[in-house]
Amino acid sequence: MDGIQLQWALDPTRVDMAARMRAYLDRLLRSITVSGTGLPSDAHTGLTRAHVRTDSDVRAD
Repeated sequence: MDGIQLQWALDPTRVDMAARMRAYLDRLLRSITVSGTGLPSDAHTGLTRAHVRTDSDVRAD
């Protein structure tokens, strides 16, 4: 994930960090659960960009 994060930092328009992280977590969960199931299909609906504070939000406080 460090390499993906570095690629995203260098060019965020070419790397979908959220999709890559979700795919990684899905593979990890499939490998460690007894049932072999991954993330639920609606797992992407959790935290949205509107709920994430950015650096500019912090400076505005």
